[in-house]
Amino acid sequence: MMLLTATALPLLVALAEIGLESGTMLPENATALVGAGVLSVIVFPAVAVGLAHSGAQPLVQTPGRDGSN
Repeated sequence: MMLLTATALPLLVALAEIGLESGTMLPENATALVGAGVLSVIVFPAVAVGLAHSGAQPLVQTPGRDGSN
């Protein structure tokens, strides 16, 4: 679930635009920020689906309602 919700491209685009307009961010840095966001939108969901299909187990098991694992 974490990998599917980690993609926040609109937020990165807005931050880059604000940084460019205020003069606090170089165009090269804004491009790199948005590019990294695009990669996360492509890669993270693919990794999440791959992990779901592989049957990967969670690293931490939470106890059940009756206190057992």
